[in-house]
Amino acid sequence: MTIYFHDFIAAWARWVVRRRVAVLVLTTIFLVAFLIQLPQLRYEHSPEMWFIENDPILTDLEQLKELFGDRQYLIIGLTPKLATEDLIQPRYFHIIDQITQFLQTDEAVAHVDSLSNYQYLQVSGSEMELIPLIPKVSQWTGIAPSQEGVRRILNGELVAHGRLFTPDLRHSAIYARLHPEHANIEQQVRLVSALRQLLDELNLQTQGLQSHLSGLVLINERILTSSEENANFTRGLMMVFILVLLFLFFQTWIGVVMPMVVVVGSLVTVMGTLAWVGWDLNLLNVTLPALVVAVGVGDAVHILTEFYRLRHAGHSPPEAASGSVKVLFLPCLYTSITTAVGFLTLTVTRLAPVTEYGIVAAIGVMVAFLLSVVTLPALLSFTHGHPTHTTRLANTGWAARLTQAMTPLTFRYKFLIVLIGGVVILISCGLLTQIQVDSSHKRFFRDNALVHEDLAYFEKVYGSSDTLEILINAESQFRLMDLDFLHQVLAFQQYLESLPSVSKATSEVDKLRQVHLANNDHNPDHFRLPERYEDLDRYLQKTRELIANTDGRRQLDVVDNYLLITVQYSYSTSSQARNLIAKIQQDVKTKFPMLNTTITGDGVMHTNRDVYILEGLGKSFLLAIGVIVICLFTLLRSLRYGTFSLVPSLVPIVFAGGVMGAGGIYLDFSTMIIAALTFGIVVDATIHVMTRYGKARRSGLDRKTSVHLALTQSGHAIFLTSIILFCGFIVNALSTFVPTMYFGLLGSIIILISLISVLVLLPALIFTLAVWKPES
Repeated sequence: MTIYFHDFIAAWARWVVRRRVAVLVLTTIFLVAFLIQLPQLRYEHSPEMWFIENDPILTDLEQLKELFGDRQYLIIGLTPKLATEDLIQPRYFHIIDQITQFLQTDEAVAHVDSLSNYQYLQVSGSEMELIPLIPKVSQWTGIAPSQEGVRRILNGELVAHGRLFTPDLRHSAIYARLHPEHANIEQQVRLVSALRQLLDELNLQTQGLQSHLSGLVLINERILTSSEENANFTRGLMMVFILVLLFLFFQTWIGVVMPMVVVVGSLVTVMGTLAWVGWDLNLLNVTLPALVVAVGVGDAVHILTEFYRLRHAGHSPPEAASGSVKVLFLPCLYTSITTAVGFLTLTVTRLAPVTEYGIVAAIGVMVAFLLSVVTLPALLSFTHGHPTHTTRLANTGWAARLTQAMTPLTFRYKFLIVLIGGVVILISCGLLTQIQVDSSHKRFFRDNALVHEDLAYFEKVYGSSDTLEILINAESQFRLMDLDFLHQVLAFQQYLESLPSVSKATSEVDKLRQVHLANNDHNPDHFRLPERYEDLDRYLQKTRELIANTDGRRQLDVVDNYLLITVQYSYSTSSQARNLIAKIQQDVKTKFPMLNTTITGDGVMHTNRDVYILEGLGKSFLLAIGVIVICLFTLLRSLRYGTFSLVPSLVPIVFAGGVMGAGGIYLDFSTMIIAALTFGIVVDATIHVMTRYGKARRSGLDRKTSVHLALTQSGHAIFLTSIILFCGFIVNALSTFVPTMYFGLLGSIIILISLISVLVLLPALIFTLAVWKPES
């Protein structure tokens, strides 16, 4: 079988060179087919995009939206700069009204709540009427009695306290709820941008107002804008670094252009595949270009290095191109398979974008392999001349001298190297236990980002702008008219507000309390549910009539047999939110067993996303290790070599985990992906060295000679690739978008440690093994 496979590789190498024109034509057609798909790519960011179809968490959120509409809000907080003023001033109301009217006319907005369109309940005898707080803001004269009248009315609107305005009337919030049909990320970015422009035109600072933005719409806009801005900068800088390093290493235009053919071709294929299958760009797969660069550059540099080695030996360009494929086809195939399998193991997670990423990344890896062993040799066969300076660099340059010095160094200090490696692994494993999972959007931005200042304002004034939505199934419409049932709901709300991280819990019960208050001359003692069923029936019937006769807005928190409780809560990490949700779920069963509740909303989506990340990482990592072990055993034809070849492959990942634990870096989707990406890269380097080593051993050479041969033949390309990738990843650490920053920081650390593991630890392990099993 092995003989036949080597015959196939030889035939493949000859065919690539003989049919090089056809190869290049087919490659061009292939890439153009994917290139024309790119304009169809769209960006998406929403809580529900993370979950696969029919996931119970997603089903609950869809039920919430079906009953009560989209819960995505853009919130504008306003407060006077002067501590002696409140917002009940004509000039401030004009500004609030301008912002409100602007939002109401935007196609993406379904409904706006603000002081300028606020309606309060007025009772006259048995009649109840909704009255605008200020009928026409533009005509408000602002005389003292009018202002005092507004203050008096708002002081009695207890339900709106802590949400629409604060009791001292110094802070007010405008809530713009998105229309379900116009809630995509492009509309959200456009809306926030237009609002910022309006706020600039109003020049709030000179008018004595301070503004703050919050809500899920703002977070989505900030995530997309920040990630795109940083990605454009870091990708550009990354490509500049790679091009400069390629030129320094090869000092010829071929050494720069040829690897980029593989990189660009793989990138076009990967992004075109996303568009072709209808998957949107998201916060996760925007890192695919970094993956493509890592994989494409690695294979291309190995092929190019071998090509120049054969040219130096006197072979013609076609012969050298064909020969490089013969030598490297098998190791490149194994490295590509192991890397692709590493990404495919991500599909065991219950997060849809992670599954999509694993599939597309695996496709990108295999496309990079094909371009490296098909298109690249075909192009190299057309080259002319022999750059002697490139050969000199490969044989006597500083990188070559460094790899040549590894054999005597690792042989002499083998025990010390293995000991240090063992200590590093033990310490890193201890620090691994300190890693916490948190994919909260609060972690996406650096501490000095403006968004943190805005979020801190809302948390200080309103207790946060984050919400949980709790659906209570009343089982029948009759129960919603049952005072005992409503008192149970009220008791549940009061329990929620007693929790340390909850600032406010509101529902239809509070509106009934407000109606009862208005029917009793706004006496605070009557801010409670009515005591008589006839009052309850009259309140419910009248409020529905009033709402139906105004503008038709859905203001009730009751639909069909469901009652909605909105809970404002604050949290620092997703684990805190997860603990809060778990406590509520447990206490409902023990303290309120009569209530059939479903907790949903953005907070639930975030916390379950963390659970799925942790579950998926464990499953995919164990599966990847298992598959890669099989590949190493098959390739090296040795259980012993396959086992200790895995050690230097795991050291960089474990070390990076230790860095995360020591540095307080949270595990999220970006750090989960970097583990899969770099694990494949590390295994690739191990396979290249061990393939050369195994071939030398089978030819009868001793261990030391075989190690030296493997390091000098593969080490040079591994070293060049590692330096290129290290510089490519480290520029991402300059990003102000935290997921991108950690992606670059951890990726560069793993690349650097993998280089040390393969060139230092792996030879030391081989030499140490020889102590217990001497040469035969």
